[in-house]
Amino acid sequence: MIARGVSPAAVAQAAIAPTLEDRPRAQHTSTTVALSPAAMHALLQAQEQMDKNAPVTARMPTVIAIDQLISQMTDTPPSAQPVADAPLTLRRLDAARQQLTQA
Repeated sequence: MIARGVSPAAVAQAAIAPTLEDRPRAQHTSTTVALSPAAMHALLQAQEQMDKNAPVTARMPTVIAIDQLISQMTDTPPSAQPVADAPLTLRRLDAARQQLTQA
């Protein structure tokens, strides 16, 4: 038996599945958290060297480590000054680096 006057239901078009490019990217949130132990170690090492009045040449490995951490956290060269609204870890690392490089 055929029903008269009844049209078939309209087929709704399925939504396109999102791709990886469609997802918003969090900027360095996980990087900052992952580097926290390394940053804390570098800060403690810097403080110890400053307390002992270590010569500048003995401080250079710590300065290099701090430079590497800063460049990993910001994707910029370590010589670039961090902005005022940078995360606290980044500002503390930069301050420690500046103190270590002063004679």
